[in-house]
Amino acid sequence: MPQVASFELELIRASGLALGTCRFSEALAISPDPLGKEVLFLLERKACVEVEIVEAPAIPSNAIVVDPARPETFHLLTRNAYFILLINWCELRRRLIERSGFLIGNDFAFTPRCYLSQGGVASALLSIVSLTYRGLMDGSLRSSSPSVDGLCETILQLLLEAIPHPLSSTMEKECRDPLPRSVKRAIAFMQQRLSEPVTLDDLALAAGVSLRSLQRDFQNFKSTSPMLYLKFLRLEAAHQMLSDIRHGQTIAEIATACGFKHLSRFAADYRIRFGKLPSDYL
Repeated sequence: MPQVASFELELIRASGLALGTCRFSEALAISPDPLGKEVLFLLERKACVEVEIVEAPAIPSNAIVVDPARPETFHLLTRNAYFILLINWCELRRRLIERSGFLIGNDFAFTPRCYLSQGGVASALLSIVSLTYRGLMDGSLRSSSPSVDGLCETILQLLLEAIPHPLSSTMEKECRDPLPRSVKRAIAFMQQRLSEPVTLDDLALAAGVSLRSLQRDFQNFKSTSPMLYLKFLRLEAAHQMLSDIRHGQTIAEIATACGFKHLSRFAADYRIRFGKLPSDYL
């Protein structure tokens, strides 16, 4: 008798992400979201037979990332079982910027396929995904409970460490190297004067170092310049204000309060940072 192709998928949403499992018996083609809103992660959890990914044989613990920034279709021939994670790109970008202090453009993309090493971050990621998925499916965890929120946040953070991307080395450096005093002083000065005009000379004076030393320290420890980091802090402050608009504040007033002189430039930077325009909140 001829074999019947099979495809099994179980998916559940919780705390801003969807997670589940899938397995299939015949060829499967997966393409990126044409609207560019979500990134799909496939984490191999059980190797039954050899996997073929775009004519390249894979090994157990393989990870596949279907990213809207890379219009690549994956052709999978497998009987292996996968965990699926479907995550909003804006949520991933927000956490990447928070951890790296680096603005991210629309060309940012994850490595499309990689090998998750045994042990360490990758092992923790697979264990927590499995635990969360089982708990949601059998009802022992409620999708809206604080414990699920914490587990989903841990999954997001571990993904950013386990799956390679252009800011991986920057995040690793952040964990390994403590910030020098000059950078700490400059950041504190920025946070106190977000609405005021601030020059590079002002930051160097507040940090107690020369201009060249301050620029070198920010490049080494934040992978950006002092002024770009100031813009990052101002955008974060504007985001908080836009998310909780009170007392009839206008976008222009919020932009001014966060140190932005030109409304059009503020709107463009905000869209790069958060994936939407300030006017979307009104």
